Amino acid sequence: MAKKKHSFGKSIDIYGQIILRSLKTAWGHPEFWLIGALAGLASTGASSNHLFKSFWRIRPAETITFDTLRQVLDGLPWLATYVKNLLLLGPGRIGLTVLALFILAVAVVILVVGAQQLILISLHRIASRKKQLTLKQLFGALQHWHFWRIFSVDALVYLASMIILALAALVLTPLISGSTALNFVAYLAVYAVLIPLALVINILGMLTLVTIIRKETGLLEAFLHSLKLLRHHWLVAFELSILLFLINGIGTIALFLALILFAALVALLVLSSLGAGSIVLMALITFFGVLGGVFIVVAYGGFMTVFNYGVWIRLAGRLERYGLLPAIEGFFRKK
Repeated sequence: MAKKKHSFGKSIDIYGQIILRSLKTAWGHPEFWLIGALAGLASTGASSNHLFKSFWRIRPAETITFDTLRQVLDGLPWLATYVKNLLLLGPGRIGLTVLALFILAVAVVILVVGAQQLILISLHRIASRKKQLTLKQLFGALQHWHFWRIFSVDALVYLASMIILALAALVLTPLISGSTALNFVAYLAVYAVLIPLALVINILGMLTLVTIIRKETGLLEAFLHSLKLLRHHWLVAFELSILLFLINGIGTIALFLALILFAALVALLVLSSLGAGSIVLMALITFFGVLGGVFIVVAYGGFMTVFNYGVWIRLAGRLERYGLLPAIEGFFRKK
């Protein structure tokens, strides 16, 4: 690895190049957006966004209860209600329903993990300036051993993150007393330890996914390589995570505003169709309005996932070849 001789300005310039090239790739390949939306169900690549949202919901708890788990797992209340209703069915119907749900879950996992592999392969080839494969060739490049490696990384990162979030709720309780000041200090202390730990796990998971495809290597080798990379460049990874957090946050605000404008337009058209006395036209406008809203959300989710994955792939390549001085380190050296 080349010795790092970059200045603060050079580091910022490199970050900008990585981000702009990834944005250009994501925008220039809309055919990846649907695949990216599927891949985003496992990991969007924005390591910090989900963590901050999850930690924001955490509240103190003396034991791990259903309410504690509900803070950590978004879909748990819905799942509990569904299981409760399922138990009201007869034994035969329960068996068939469980079998159908199991088959559906396996199909979803195959689609999501396969989408991750497709996106990673495509973006790696683009970043490496290799000839882009056709969709048929991409599907032919899928490898079942990579499937299990990617699935393992997703599962382990999710499990580790959930354990940390659950522990956060437990640890807060003995630290908090009736004092408002102590309450505030306790929250800061817990978050100061657990948020960076959870962030490291998510970044390490993303780098491991990238390494599995870039290096065509096994799970353990990819993990050790990514761990070494993160150990030497942890501050660079942290800085990039903050940048991705800001970019994804701005993108989410833009999505929200776009949906409001779109909903207002659809509502205006619905009112116009009612004024014209056409129920059929109103139903068509409503139907296509809903489809349009779903399209906007899916397209945005796919675009941002492709962008985030592209950033991590380019960063990994940059760190392996040349290294990179953290911008904050360059800033203080300049001082």
